[in-house]
Amino acid sequence: MIENYFFSAFSPHRYCLNNNVFLISTEVISDAMIALAYCILSYGLIKFVQMRKHAPFDYIFKFFSKFIFACGMTHVMKIIVQWYPFYWLEAIVNVWCAVVSIFTAYLLVRLLPIGVEVSNIIWIKRDVVRLKDLQDMVCKFEDEFLTRLVKGKKSNGR
Repeated sequence: MIENYFFSAFSPHRYCLNNNVFLISTEVISDAMIALAYCILSYGLIKFVQMRKHAPFDYIFKFFSKFIFACGMTHVMKIIVQWYPFYWLEAIVNVWCAVVSIFTAYLLVRLLPIGVEVSNIIWIKRDVVRLKDLQDMVCKFEDEFLTRLVKGKKSNGR
């Protein structure tokens, strides 16, 4: 009974497309490419976090990775339902993607003010380093200038 309700009551999506080989191929190939790209992006973010030990806000990268992976899985489901009427599974994957998306968006919005402050602190630290370098250059210039001035007075005074 449940099997009939979840699977047999529906037709694969390709029938809605009149089995148009060109249209189905275009959708499947583009969805496969998008899914592959999303999986690679997701993997890349996870590797980034693993490679950067103690990265600030690493959890947001992990959630973005989950969000991107979930988006990729929706495209995988679009491919599957072309041939198999697993629309309930597709709906579950879509709900999962929606929940991960909303949670990631929430975390990002909550993190923005902190991220801006951290960014400001980083820029201030860079400016302090630049100012110290500039101050060192000025001190060196002053020392060289005073040394030359003193040498010049000694040579004129002879």
